Amino acid sequence: MTQVEVWNADETLLHRVTVRHAIAMIWRGVATPVSVHDTERFGPYQVPLAVRLVRYVEQRWLYSRTRATYSREGVLLRDRGRCAYCGRFTATTMDHVQPRSRGGATSWANAVAACEPCNARKGDRTPEEAGMPLRWRPYVPTRVELHFARQAGLDTAICGAAAGATSRTGVTTSVTTTVTTAVTTAGKEPDR
Repeated sequence: MTQVEVWNADETLLHRVTVRHAIAMIWRGVATPVSVHDTERFGPYQVPLAVRLVRYVEQRWLYSRTRATYSREGVLLRDRGRCAYCGRFTATTMDHVQPRSRGGATSWANAVAACEPCNARKGDRTPEEAGMPLRWRPYVPTRVELHFARQAGLDTAICGAAAGATSRTGVTTSVTTTVTTAVTTAGKEPDR
């Protein structure tokens, strides 16, 4: 089933729920439909695309400056899916900077996102031993940083990540072509 957006009473996006949950919220009077699907129905209700809560829900936990709870998903969100070793946006695994077998802790300060080839290449070594320096230092994020990273990830999944990858590739290609042309023509007289 599709996901339905849940908006707070002040029109800020809270999260997404299933169609069944959204219909239950409408039936209980907790939310009202903002936009509905034209043709699809769920029982007597039209299938909602977005619902707005009737009463404002305060999110103190979101804006508190408390530390986020450590998790593998949190590390991938904090690093935005970018590999800490090669810099590509293909990170799907989490790597301990100081290996656990050598006393490395499982914590925010010792974990980074890594793509599978880099994680396998580094293995059970430190970045210095593997000759793979970190591109940034790991840090402890706040809850709000992870929340907005998660929201950005949902927006990317909906809009399509392929468009972003194509534009990055296009930029890289044009820069490489320009640099190559400038290097090959340097020191030569133009043809007349």
